[in-house]
Amino acid sequence: MANWRIIPPSNAEEWDKMYALRYSVLREPWGEPKGSEKASDDKLSIHAIVLDKQNEVIATCRAHKCGDKQVQLRFMAVSTNHRNLGVGKAVLKYIEKKACDTYEPVHQIILHAREPAVNFYKANGYVVVSPSYLLFNSIQHYLMAKTLI
Repeated sequence: MANWRIIPPSNAEEWDKMYALRYSVLREPWGEPKGSEKASDDKLSIHAIVLDKQNEVIATCRAHKCGDKQVQLRFMAVSTNHRNLGVGKAVLKYIEKKACDTYEPVHQIILHAREPAVNFYKANGYVVVSPSYLLFNSIQHYLMAKTLI
């Protein structure tokens, strides 16, 4: 049995811990300011957090509808100590299912993957569509897609 569980954040403490993980993994290493880990449409999106046995957030991802029958994933983060343990794959599958159930029908899921994460997403059924943008003048991103139908 896994030493963690996946849920949507449901209280202020869980939201704060989710944002703290986003910041520490996705923004802080590049010197970005606190607050840059938040998006104006977060409250309108579907979120997943992975909690360990101590109720610490060890992974997160969010999804939102971005087009007709299309969903976008954003802010995927797994704490450094919990990588390569299946946590990332589990939260990815969870958020994909939640998004498909919520925004039905969903025919395609897209995301912009950081270069080091491209192989992770390929292993989970995504294909590279094209290079997309350079974040913080140093992190190449790639538009990736997973077609469901």
